[in-house]
Amino acid sequence: MTGAPFTLIIESGAAQTRAALMRDGKAYKFFFAPARGDEGRPRSAEAGDIYCCRIGKKISGGVFVNLGEAVDGFLPLKPSQTTPQEGALEIMRIRRSALGHKGAVIALNWKQGLTAKEIDQIQTAYEQTNAPGRLSYDIDPVFLILRRAWSWIGATHAGSGGAGIEKILLKQARDQQIVRAFYQKADAPIITIAANAFEEEGATQALEEALERLHPLPGGARLVIDETEGGAIIDVDAGAASPKKVNEAAGDEVGRILALRDIGGRIVVDFLPMADGRVRASLLERIKQGCAPLPGARLGKMAPDGFLDITAPRIGPSLLQRASEPAAGPNWLRPGRRLRAEWASKAAIDLLEHALTRAPTARLVLRLSDDLYKFVQMREEWPARLKERYGARFSIERSDDLKEGSYDVIS
Repeated sequence: MTGAPFTLIIESGAAQTRAALMRDGKAYKFFFAPARGDEGRPRSAEAGDIYCCRIGKKISGGVFVNLGEAVDGFLPLKPSQTTPQEGALEIMRIRRSALGHKGAVIALNWKQGLTAKEIDQIQTAYEQTNAPGRLSYDIDPVFLILRRAWSWIGATHAGSGGAGIEKILLKQARDQQIVRAFYQKADAPIITIAANAFEEEGATQALEEALERLHPLPGGARLVIDETEGGAIIDVDAGAASPKKVNEAAGDEVGRILALRDIGGRIVVDFLPMADGRVRASLLERIKQGCAPLPGARLGKMAPDGFLDITAPRIGPSLLQRASEPAAGPNWLRPGRRLRAEWASKAAIDLLEHALTRAPTARLVLRLSDDLYKFVQMREEWPARLKERYGARFSIERSDDLKEGSYDVIS
């Protein structure tokens, strides 16, 4: 993997703040944060959040902690570490968010990476509370995105020949001040205001494709990706393409795709069979280079039948889990998935905002299915922000002819 620099696209929308790290026309990582003004809304704990936790029962290897969430978290402790007193309230950091039936994993080093101002704000919030829960502090969503992007680059590209962020494309001009405050140095990236960069640079399409089961490879080949509770199973389907070229293309892409989709845990990849040990060794080396975007990933041996296992840390839900939820029809053999109403509603507001930006004099209508219309009705601040930015030249309507989870924009 080369050390070519990235372009970071940050879109401060009315419903959410999202970002994409792009290189050579490909997306490598997505980041999500609340819209500016929604930071205090209730949500599930995510990696990096700071919580006031109540120490619970000690077991072998650590103690349970009450976060104020539905499921208790777990604080791992080494034998040499002192166990916090049961019942005490402590400030802690979420190291890995809850996954399925497993509670969040907690860490004690909550000050790591925070500014002195943020530490003071958290200490103040902690002193004012007497119950478990998330400790809020003053951090702008764009600043949070920048911190996460640089943390990921530092973990995945250390020593890779200067890989970093060369350009930052911003939707809102006001975000320039936040970016400059983050860097505070002369070698900050080039900052450009590009209102529709997320669409125009291919990030919107890449995000939609990252939720699909199939990922195309050159020559008609493809990766077939099935996520499991503990990881994923990926089948390399050759189609009519040359087996050697298919394996090489899949080896180059698999690490990026896993990082892009936030897939961790135990991943089994079924490459096309290779009887020649030298060919397998060469492919394995290629895969190792391609897995640079997966910090902490471990690769097993490449078997003659093409099977390879990869173990990658999981610090939160995958992109598919973030965007969708299980759903089953009456005649389905196994459950499928549908987009969460929150995810689809934010995407609908994003689509309307892009359309308003592209057509500065048009009057537009955002049509929503019944379930999405009800959700947006509960988020009245989203249309209010759009009206403040673009004027009252749009309407949001319920449409009975749209299926569940659907939306479109018409003029």
